[in-house]
Amino acid sequence: MLALWLLSSAGCGDDPQSPEAQIRAMLARAETAAEERDIRTLRGLISERFEDGVGRGKDEAVMLLRGFLLRHRPLHVITRVQSITMNEHQQARVTLALATAGRPIDGSRESLGRIHGDLHRLELVLTRQDTDDWQILRAEREPAGLHDFF
Repeated sequence: MLALWLLSSAGCGDDPQSPEAQIRAMLARAETAAEERDIRTLRGLISERFEDGVGRGKDEAVMLLRGFLLRHRPLHVITRVQSITMNEHQQARVTLALATAGRPIDGSRESLGRIHGDLHRLELVLTRQDTDDWQILRAEREPAGLHDFF
């Protein structure tokens, strides 16, 4: 399930160099990588210090991610960023809604309503380490409803 925690929508009217724009671009890369089953790119988006809501580290999370991608073919993703909050310690908290399906989904209420079991709300903490690239430091998931997308 971690693969899907990484995802978000692209498209931001902000300055392309702003931290928020960089984060949205990183989340868009994650979404594309998940749909293309690009585990190498997804692994690179996860911090070496990663921990999820139940204490799994990066290696365990990547193994779960790989298994998820193998079991879900094809994979289509819709995401909605609900908030991005920056702090002074080169970290950001991101809340997003995530839907996954085996068939294309268009993001409409009707389309999302057909995939009840695959709606998630993700809480991510992103960090900048030695590079300017944002990586996922922490991730927690809970069930979501249609209201999280609209």
